[in-house]
Amino acid sequence: MNLLASALGYGNDLEVTAVALSISAVVLLAIIVFLLVKKSGLKAGHAVVCTLLGFYLASSSVAPTINELTTNVAGMIGDIKF
Repeated sequence: MNLLASALGYGNDLEVTAVALSISAVVLLAIIVFLLVKKSGLKAGHAVVCTLLGFYLASSSVAPTINELTTNVAGMIGDIKF
């Protein structure tokens, strides 16, 4: 168990990786929304509606499926050899 895992109270590295992936995804999506608002004319109201949809999806029964899908896609992207 590494230091970050013990500090966060996680038992193994897989859980820490999932947390890091979630934080990275949140930051990436926040940057994309910011750029869409600034450059592409996405209205702030639309961004708020999309954010609320995300919160409602996170608390719905499809949340585990969405989480698994994004984890698998991130894993596939990570496995690409350049």
